[in-house]
Amino acid sequence: MSVANAYAGEQVSFDPMSQGNLRDPFAMFERLRHKGPVYWNGQYSFWMVSGYDEVKSVLRDVDHFSSATEEAVAKRAEGLPASSLASFEIGKRFFHRHLQTADAPVHTLHRRAVMRGLMPLVSGVVKQSLENRVDRLIDVLIAKGSSDFVSDFAYPLPAQVIFDLLGIPEEEHATIRDTAELFWQFPAAVYRQDVELLDRIAALALRSEAVLLRLLEERRISPKVDLISALVRPEMSENAIPDDDIVVMCTFLLMAGHETTANLLSGSILHLLQERDHWTQLLLNPLLIPGAVEELLRFVSPVLWVARVVRQDVRLEGHRLYAGQEVRVSIGAANRDPKRFVHPEKLILSRSEGTPIAFGYGLHSCVGAALARMEASAALRGLLLRTPDMRLQTDTFDYAPIYFLRTLKSLPIAVRKS
Repeated sequence: MSVANAYAGEQVSFDPMSQGNLRDPFAMFERLRHKGPVYWNGQYSFWMVSGYDEVKSVLRDVDHFSSATEEAVAKRAEGLPASSLASFEIGKRFFHRHLQTADAPVHTLHRRAVMRGLMPLVSGVVKQSLENRVDRLIDVLIAKGSSDFVSDFAYPLPAQVIFDLLGIPEEEHATIRDTAELFWQFPAAVYRQDVELLDRIAALALRSEAVLLRLLEERRISPKVDLISALVRPEMSENAIPDDDIVVMCTFLLMAGHETTANLLSGSILHLLQERDHWTQLLLNPLLIPGAVEELLRFVSPVLWVARVVRQDVRLEGHRLYAGQEVRVSIGAANRDPKRFVHPEKLILSRSEGTPIAFGYGLHSCVGAALARMEASAALRGLLLRTPDMRLQTDTFDYAPIYFLRTLKSLPIAVRKS
């Protein structure tokens, strides 16, 4: 094989956006570990970090690695036609100016505001209503007999919870949800220079922005028990967050809390039912559910990659990373690292060693981690209790073309009708 052909083969082997790696990213992660836990991807000009210790090192080192990736994505868009730049700027504002793509002091202010408003709601309103929401969705599964678990349960549950938290009225759900779902395709649209997709994203973003700005004004006048009211309340004036940032924050919270939890729920049911012994194990011992959720977070890895930019030159695992270079940090690979987990390729519900990095690590760890765990536990308890005979109706599974998320398109299941 010529050097050129060998390099072309390596490009495909380590291309996170290729069809084969979208279908099975974990095989690519294993190849990366053999290549080295830190690898330069010449095809896309970014570093790929795949070892557990190295991933944690990057995520906690905010002095050398920045979460503010806005400038990096702007460079990727330099080849776009002038007619698409306005759409790109709208998409960039929503996708690259939220809580997880900001550094201190902006990140500190926004995180503090969200946590202060979010935690009382999670332990109050959500905790009280979650079981009822789970039951209603299970009613639908039972009534249908055969259904798509993704569209009938995994997506609606976290979406409804986030809408409750934010205080979005039902008539506006579709607009905000459609925007959040499409936004996950923004990075790939930039990489592929997909002008049509960028325009669709921008159009939906503007519609959502109009809805959210109206809700902000309504909550200032007449506050309710929701996160939007908490973010615009009068006592926030000293450290007030601009309305534009609150709009982006609300969209991001729906994106992050909705899509990732849906991925966890659908991926969990897939793996529990594929190897029926796991499902039976939880049926016989529901006390295993909290620990099982942690193992499923590791095994499913709803988020596969997060992005960073090198702030100042740094050495990592014998490599010199230069300021301005992009880094893709693989949470999914870290969660299957055999240096940290015994038999990492196996789902072991009683696993006790190692701590998964499913919610990130360090200052940018997920603000909704407790909520996601609560939703997953409540969903599993309800499904095991009311649909113990649930079965998969396919052995073919298709994933959405989003390289940094593990998103099942559908999951046909069958349960016994009442």
